[in-house]
Amino acid sequence: MKITWEHLIDYARGIASPQVAAAIESDPASMKEVELLRRVHKASREEAPENWVQRAKALIPNLAKSTSPLRGRLVFQSAGPVAGFRSGTQQARQSRYEFDDATLEIRVEKESSGVRIAGVYESAAGSAVTVGTEKTWLTTSDEDGQFTMVLPEGEKILRLQVLEDGPLLEVEIENEDEKLDPRS
Repeated sequence: MKITWEHLIDYARGIASPQVAAAIESDPASMKEVELLRRVHKASREEAPENWVQRAKALIPNLAKSTSPLRGRLVFQSAGPVAGFRSGTQQARQSRYEFDDATLEIRVEKESSGVRIAGVYESAAGSAVTVGTEKTWLTTSDEDGQFTMVLPEGEKILRLQVLEDGPLLEVEIENEDEKLDPRS
């Protein structure tokens, strides 16, 4: 008798015929498969940790929302190198944006494919966010609101979607060669 997946599943569920059960029990490889099926079944019944649930929800954001995004208010941006110092090239810009009850701090560095952004989003309501552009979501922050990503060349809008149906936030990033190139 050739053992099929249906036979293995029936055996793992305890509903296999005695003939099928005997064939599976005599085959060590089939018994290993049955044990794996039972472990998968047991794991699928367990609750996932809350931060895993939030990250999974972030990967499937509700893009059908009709609300317009909240624009961040730029409250700080690092200046360029001090005049007169040739060795004072700036490697990165730091910016701080404020929203109604949240802040976003980012560090922007020029790369060949765009700009690398390292950021921290902080809010009393929670710090987990999905981050991306106007076209697509690129990453999700950790539970502390920290994220890193590369904003593709030419993209200027950085969007953040606060998890758990929170607001859609947006800031404009300088993503032009002459403003971010440390050699200029």
